[in-house]
Amino acid sequence: MAKEFPNSMFYGVDIVEMIENSESTPKNFSLTKADILQPLPFPDNTFDVVFSNEVLEHVDDDAVTAREVVRVLKPGGHFVFFVPNRMYFFETHGFYLGKKYVFRLLPVVNWFPDAIRNVFVPHVRAYWDKDLDRLFAELPVRTIEHGYVYPGFDNIVERHKVAGPLLRRTMYLAEHTPMRKFGLSHFMVIQKVGPARP
Repeated sequence: MAKEFPNSMFYGVDIVEMIENSESTPKNFSLTKADILQPLPFPDNTFDVVFSNEVLEHVDDDAVTAREVVRVLKPGGHFVFFVPNRMYFFETHGFYLGKKYVFRLLPVVNWFPDAIRNVFVPHVRAYWDKDLDRLFAELPVRTIEHGYVYPGFDNIVERHKVAGPLLRRTMYLAEHTPMRKFGLSHFMVIQKVGPARP
């Protein structure tokens, strides 16, 4: 993707030790190891776009993360992200039975109050609409888009050549109906507002 925008610079940030630049890394792409809960190694008002795919639910403090993302965005810049939807029919990150972790889908647990959900799923968040509203309420941003996406069901499509594609098409159609609220993930685009700092 970076090769399609030769005059732009792209930065990837992750906490893992394996992040490194190599000879195969495009010249306009830089990988950086950093912890989002600490100030990122970028000045205020640096980026036109910050993209995050299913990350906020895993960080220790999503409010600190949101503030740091907004700090490094330029005024007028956009934060584009996906996070798990609390309305989805299943918890997809696995669950705990006591101390035993079980990597399976768990139905409807996300619909229960936090006191119950957190017994089984203490390791990852899922978001109600109101949680996202609250997360950005005090920040200088406005919501440009708030949608919902269903999964592609790739494994089911691969195993069931007729039923799989039918399920996928049905769920993608649901994204354009009131059933969209039950999608797997929130899709949001927020825009930083306010004048640029000197």
